[in-house]
Amino acid sequence: MNYKKYIVYLLCVMVTFLFLPSPGAVQAADSVKFSNLTNKDGLPSDAVFSVIQDHVGFIWFGSYAGLVRYDGLEFITYTFDPYNSQSLSSNSIWVLCEDCAGNIWVGTEGGGLNKFDTETGTFTRYKHDPENSNSLSNDKIRCILEDSCGNIWIGTENGLDVLPPNGSSFTHFYHDNADSSSLSSNGIRDLLEDGDGNIWIATDNGLNLLNRASNGFICFRNDPNDPYSLSSNSIRALYQDNLHRIWVGLADVGGVNIFDPYTYHASSISYRSEGIDMSKYVVFDITEDCNNNIWIGTQNGLYRTNLEGNQFEYFNHNSADPYSITNNIVRVIYEDNAGTIWIGTNGGGVNKFEYTKDRFEIYYHIEGNEGSLSSDMAYSIIQDSIGYIWIGTDNGLNRIDPVTGEIIHYGINACNPTGLPNRIIHAIYEDSYGTLWVGTLGGLARLNVESGEFEVLPEFANNRVLSIAEDSQGQLWVGDFLDGIIKIDISTGLFRTYVNNPQDPNSLSDDSVNSIFVDSSDNVWIGTNNGLNLYNRAADNFTVFTEQQMEGKGLSCDVINNIFEDSQGRLWISTNGGGVNLLNRNGFEFTHYTTQDGFPSSIIFFSVEDMQGHLWLGTNNGLCDYDSSNGHTVNYDIYNGLPSDQFNSASCLLEDGRLMLGTTQGVVAFYPDEMVIGNAISPVILTNFTVDGLSDFINKPVYQIDNLTLPYSNNSFSFEFAVLDYSASIKNQYAYLLEGFEESWHYTDASKRIAMYTNIPAGEYTLHIIGSNGFGVWNNSGVTLKISIVPPIWQSWWFIGLMVISAVGLLYIGYRLRLGILSNQNRRLGKLVEEHTLELRELYEKERSLHNCLEIEVQKRAEFTRALFHELKTPLTPLLPASEYLVNEIKNEPARSFARCVRSGVEKLDHRIEELLDLARGEVGILTLKQEQVRPSSLLGEAVDYFMPLAAKYEQQLISDFSYSLPAVWVDRDRIKQVVLNLLSNAMKFTRRGGIITVVSVVKGEYLEVSVTDTGRGIEKDRLEHIFLPYHQRMPASSRKIDEKLGGLGLGLALCKIIVELHGGEIWVRSHRGKGSTFSFTIPLATNIPKVAR
Repeated sequence: MNYKKYIVYLLCVMVTFLFLPSPGAVQAADSVKFSNLTNKDGLPSDAVFSVIQDHVGFIWFGSYAGLVRYDGLEFITYTFDPYNSQSLSSNSIWVLCEDCAGNIWVGTEGGGLNKFDTETGTFTRYKHDPENSNSLSNDKIRCILEDSCGNIWIGTENGLDVLPPNGSSFTHFYHDNADSSSLSSNGIRDLLEDGDGNIWIATDNGLNLLNRASNGFICFRNDPNDPYSLSSNSIRALYQDNLHRIWVGLADVGGVNIFDPYTYHASSISYRSEGIDMSKYVVFDITEDCNNNIWIGTQNGLYRTNLEGNQFEYFNHNSADPYSITNNIVRVIYEDNAGTIWIGTNGGGVNKFEYTKDRFEIYYHIEGNEGSLSSDMAYSIIQDSIGYIWIGTDNGLNRIDPVTGEIIHYGINACNPTGLPNRIIHAIYEDSYGTLWVGTLGGLARLNVESGEFEVLPEFANNRVLSIAEDSQGQLWVGDFLDGIIKIDISTGLFRTYVNNPQDPNSLSDDSVNSIFVDSSDNVWIGTNNGLNLYNRAADNFTVFTEQQMEGKGLSCDVINNIFEDSQGRLWISTNGGGVNLLNRNGFEFTHYTTQDGFPSSIIFFSVEDMQGHLWLGTNNGLCDYDSSNGHTVNYDIYNGLPSDQFNSASCLLEDGRLMLGTTQGVVAFYPDEMVIGNAISPVILTNFTVDGLSDFINKPVYQIDNLTLPYSNNSFSFEFAVLDYSASIKNQYAYLLEGFEESWHYTDASKRIAMYTNIPAGEYTLHIIGSNGFGVWNNSGVTLKISIVPPIWQSWWFIGLMVISAVGLLYIGYRLRLGILSNQNRRLGKLVEEHTLELRELYEKERSLHNCLEIEVQKRAEFTRALFHELKTPLTPLLPASEYLVNEIKNEPARSFARCVRSGVEKLDHRIEELLDLARGEVGILTLKQEQVRPSSLLGEAVDYFMPLAAKYEQQLISDFSYSLPAVWVDRDRIKQVVLNLLSNAMKFTRRGGIITVVSVVKGEYLEVSVTDTGRGIEKDRLEHIFLPYHQRMPASSRKIDEKLGGLGLGLALCKIIVELHGGEIWVRSHRGKGSTFSFTIPLATNIPKVAR
């Protein structure tokens, strides 16, 4: 260590302690962070006066807009309904209390008292009635308490009431000027039952202790002559700590008193700092948390102190601080079963504090606060040899004194040539001489720490420096954003550059250098945007490692963000999408670790090791704690207290064991060994049940039932559920299974907390739901619910048995009757059988003869068809080449035109003969297919291309609307193409100029559907049913006379039908007169070859 600098550092520390900055000027590293729930999150009102957690685990809020139940994600609000006497009596709720029976008692501001029956979801109202002495003494309820005997105590604006268990008449306690043992005031503010069962009452005029034997009260007031008396008579809050002392919150001068319930001595505590005096403000609530800290909510902020009341922390609202409380008027403080502190405010909603999230210390920028970071965006962090922490941001350099917490900024000063050359700092490095190097997007600079001046190296003023490292020979390696590497001899100032040469495989792999690392063996590793490089000193060149090398054993991604060597000498390569890669130095092979290994993302910005040997990975989706010894991972994100899920490349292990990491929203620091994982098993409950979309099927909350019986007509239902863990509810996971109906679990997250089932058969089932908290700790017991679906009456065993007996009886009676009838019929039938047998024998002989004749005729027709084809085709055969020859050889244009007409006529005649032959073959069943696997896009494309010139000639739009990735079909390519061409030909014939013809093909199930649509004349309804019959045409003869283009024999569609049906498909038509027609057919996909005769 540089001892001269160390002595200077000690002197600085001593001077700093003499002149410590004020608390407001320093951002404390251990500052408490609060999260909040407001109207924007679904809370009906930002004025929350009471918070409790019930025995199930729900959190309840008493707000200015009703009673609210919260399960971590969803708010359910109960409000006043003037038309429903069983609704809440008033929306302005002052206090809540749950009794031992699970009822929620609700005290309102002017609406009286309500008892909410969670089983029925109804409210019972208790209000003051001047005509009824047993009614509530006043409708303004200030506090409610259930004592150990089950009595409900109600503090009102005009006296104290008590309601016995299951009672309906109130006993009243009032102040009586003539009775010194009466209440000291009718204005009751708080109630407390201490550990000995004593009832303490806070009033506007002193503290009262109930004498249960006499029903009288002992009053404790301020006595100026008694130093052990209360500081004030106006009392607002009472709390008994674990030392059995009573903390008394006062409404005026006095702040808080600690009252001994055995000696009746009171001591005053308060907090004063920078004009903040707790004793000047009303104390609304006091509570003690699981760490024995006392929280005090006042009219001007929140306080936390120890049990002695001599160490205070003050928290107030700061609009520039996102982690401050949202409002200074703190009305209620409540700690739930998990140790979460809920803070209700009068205008800022509910604030939450969790010790598990407070493990992360956050340094961030606060506008106008010089004691905060200069920016939230941190790119680089180091701790120098003296102990200072240096943080490079996108708005200058910051130095943190770890002893005092003081932050000093180094920024750009245009008037100072020795200032920072550029405000964006990506690299900070302290060399072996103790010099601090700062890499910016405006060059490389040296910082004189004592003077605060920067020396910019002119040779590198234009470089954009992203990384800096030093080897054992005193060579400084500097990585540039676009210009490769600069190697600088620190002692001489000489330098050399390395850049990529596409012609040299041993040059730097890419000029964009993201990371440089010198390992424990003095090897220099360079991470670029195109691979990893190892510097070879002897050859002064590089060995390059990329993704394409070694087939799966190379890098998983060529973009390298960070390089790190752990305490075992293992090299970890962080990549921009391929996770982190572990290098095997023996074979230079890489092992890849990604999201499949439990990481929150495969984009890794850095890896850093803590003192326990765990690897911490910063990603674009949170932070990962990776134990490489067993592969265990724990992931953290904003829901666990991080300021952002998006990390940068900045990371540093500090001398005190803390990790300090840079994010896009500030710097986070923490002790890894103090990180608390929520291992507690959180309860899983059902929150809602609906049948056919209706939620009023059962008359109690679904979480209160163990068995559910449904009629067969209500066999479609859904359940909603929740894990009552409020730390990171959005990260809770769920799984559900309906045993008896399915065997596989369904997994879901907080975005879909519902299990839906439809048409469940009659039977017995068990619904299982399990869940985990945000850390992945599962409650495998979860919740179970027996479900019985009653079969319809005709499926019940007794009905079936009755039907069987009735059927057997009827069958027997019928059998006896039938025997008699059959005996008579048998005689007559015997004779008839003889007669009919003779007739049938004669008919059989005739049918056999006709069948033989038919076979002979079919054979003759087949032979005739072949002969006819031969006779018709033989004369045409020489005409086709001859007409083609004439067209090509005749030069005289009129004669040549005549030759073309001849050729066209011959071709049409040949086509008609082919159609007739195919039709004949189809009718006699000898038309054969040559099927193969065909890509439909190719076949359809050829057909469309064939007609494209003709469409252009007739000024028609021919549109193809099908994907080139359609699955293959099993067809005779030529035959199906013949169908498509026929349909396209017909469409063009019956579509006028300017019309549109569309070819569409889509997959429907296991078939491909092809449609040809035109905008032509359409087909008359009476012709549609005959359209696929031979010799039947789309248009009547009258229409064809008008347009000769519409002529034909009417064979095409009949042949199309035969071909499609031979393929196992169907063909049909839809048409509207004057609007056009659509001809569609289906053919099987290659995966669905129908078994039809080919």
